[in-house]
Amino acid sequence: MGIAFSYTPVYYGMLNSTSATTLLTGIDSALRTAGWTVSTSGTAKVYQYTTPQGLAGRVKIWDNGAVVGFGFPAISVQILDDTESVSGLEHHLIYGTITTGFSYEILTSKTWCFITFNGVDGNIGDLVSAYSVCFGGAFLPSGLVGQCAAPKPNTIYELTWSNGSGDGGTCGKSFRNSARCYDIPFASASWSYIVNGAAFVYGGGVDQNYGVMQYYELFGTYNPSTDPYPFTVDYTTHLPIFIDAFIGWTGQIQGQIYDAMVATGAMGLDNSYTSMEVDALGNNSTVTWHIWCSQPSSSLLLRQSGFNPSGGSGGIFGYAY
Repeated sequence: MGIAFSYTPVYYGMLNSTSATTLLTGIDSALRTAGWTVSTSGTAKVYQYTTPQGLAGRVKIWDNGAVVGFGFPAISVQILDDTESVSGLEHHLIYGTITTGFSYEILTSKTWCFITFNGVDGNIGDLVSAYSVCFGGAFLPSGLVGQCAAPKPNTIYELTWSNGSGDGGTCGKSFRNSARCYDIPFASASWSYIVNGAAFVYGGGVDQNYGVMQYYELFGTYNPSTDPYPFTVDYTTHLPIFIDAFIGWTGQIQGQIYDAMVATGAMGLDNSYTSMEVDALGNNSTVTWHIWCSQPSSSLLLRQSGFNPSGGSGGIFGYAY
């Protein structure tokens, strides 16, 4: 299986976090540019994504007066099912004077959105960590949409996920700084998912060995409780191997993150990487990737440019060389 390209445009830019209004306006502009549809729900805006397979989900982004840490204001971000009947966890993004000296960046396609402080993947001081969140849909194996083995539902028509750094005094583990979303002391790691109109919300307390949301790395036998630096698989030249960006929870792969791949090693936070891709019809395309997570065991790379839909689609999958 290759990389699941969406063949949709990607937007990357910086956000002004001086106030709730400037932050919300910047996010709104980015999501609209990437192709999300917009509606309103009271004072909130609700954005709908769609995948090339026809799966859809929503996210509500608004200012409801949320306060995190020692009185720091924050906007709220929460995934919804496509009928807006159930909701995931309410994540937060701080704004105002606490963000002075930091710059939010946003990377979004029509199938996912990642927001965080540029160049930061740990604590920022002042005992507040609510500065990173990501959410979106997933690709299901071609020909198997709507067909899954037990104990999953027989028909998958909706799968939306989210995770973030949490509201604790220490930055929790999310896709910004780890392949696995879990708590560390004084943190409040947070993640949620919605499958077929049923939501699971996690706000802390689950052992990192089981039940966590994660993208999957490539290494041999590994126990995260006893091996802080796992032996990763790479070439004899020690260059990283690039693999599919599978996403899952409860120990099971649930799908693939669109327009993403995983490298077996650190590649430098927020750096760019360029590769030559070939689609299912043999068409080549130069792709620039944004390194969203960079850790000793793996890096998560998100498509920033290339493989756009101009000229038509050559098939869902592409392969990195």
